[in-house]
Amino acid sequence: CTCVYLQLGRAYFALLEVLCHNHTSVIILLETATFARIVGSLEAGLKCLDVSISTQVSLCLSLFPNRLNLGSL
Repeated sequence: CTCVYLQLGRAYFALLEVLCHNHTSVIILLETATFARIVGSLEAGLKCLDVSISTQVSLCLSLFPNRLNLGSL
């Protein structure tokens, strides 16, 4: 994330966190290309040096294994 887009990045990853938290099973069932785009976006967030963004991304990623292990798709 660059300084120019830091505020936008924070808002974007906050939205992704909410989506991942409330709609994990929907995200998992998306078409492969769409799911890959979301995962790529999360990867970019992990590489961001802003702590709030990388924390939000970590929370998003932590939800996927939980949902898959519960078999609640």
